Order: sequence, then C-alpha cells, then structure tokens
Amino acid sequence: LVTTPEMVALVDSVNAGIELQSKHFTEIQALVEKIGYSEDEGLRGSLRSAVQSAEEKVNAANLDSLTVKILMMRRHEKDFIIRGEEKYIGRLQDRVTEFGGMLSDSNLSAGDQQQISGLIEGYKSRFDEFAQSKVELNNLTATLDADFENLLPTVGSLATEAEEGAAAAVAQLNSVNQLVLIV
Repeated sequence: LVTTPEMVALVDSVNAGIELQSKHFTEIQALVEKIGYSEDEGLRGSLRSAVQSAEEKVNAANLDSLTVKILMMRRHEKDFIIRGEEKYIGRLQDRVTEFGGMLSDSNLSAGDQQQISGLIEGYKSRFDEFAQSKVELNNLTATLDADFENLLPTVGSLATEAEEGAAAAVAQLNSVNQLVLIV
C-alpha cells in the first residue's frame, strides 16, 4: 500500500515514465513495420522493386553509363541502410541529378527517357520516404533509451522506499507478535 506523499509521487513518476516508453515503443513498432521487416517488405521492398524496374529498362537499352549511375545510387542506398549516415541521402540525390542529365543526353526516344526518368524519380521518392522514416526511427530509439535511463533513478528510489517500508512492516509485525505472546 502506498501511504506517504513521497511514495505516491514516486509511483506516479514511474507510471508516467512507463506510459511514455509505451507510447514511444508503439511509434517505433509502427515505423519498423512501415520500413519493412525484410528487404521484400514495406518501404525496403518498394525501393527494391522501383529501382529494379529502372535497371531493367536501362539494361535493355545497353546504356552502361546509366547502369553505372544506378549502381552508384544503390551503393549510396545500401550505405545509408547500413551506416545510417545522412550524408548518403545527399549523395543519392547527386547521382539522381547526374543520371537525369546523362539520360537527357542519351540517344533514347523521348518516351523511353520519360519512362525511365519516372522510374528513377519513383525510386528517389521511395528512398526519401525510407530515409525520413529511418532517421525518425533512430531518433525515437535514442529517445526511448534516454527515457529509460532517466527512469532508472526513480525506480531505484521507489525500490529503496519499498524495501524500507517492508522492513518497517516486518519490525512492527514482530513487535505485535511479542505483545501477543506476552498477553
């Protein structure tokens, strides 16, 4: 039983901390699901399918320089996935811009250029959404860790108060038992 105002405050503080962690964990769970549990699901899966469609069109046209640019985009994508460093977001955008210039200089028909450009823009759009979600996930995970670290001292204080209260209750019970034995 919580009887002192100090204990009530500690219990309320721990409950608030747990509720906050639960909220962050639910947000993290939703982001992980959105990103995808594997390379075939969620945003990761849509990234893969979008770039593969563009690769197929470029490969069919035998445009090696454009294939190299797509492979460089994929490298930056993978670097971002593995390392999580935001510099790879800018690098992928640079490769998309270079790709667009090279595509317009190619000997492909305007229709093929427009189709390939649309596929690359779709890939870039999915990557941007993926990157934004991944950065948000990293930030939420760091927040969850910090919240947990902040909650530990309060939980420790609550445990100490509970142990002291239990010891006092045992001492009081022993006193009552001795009085009962005397009577």
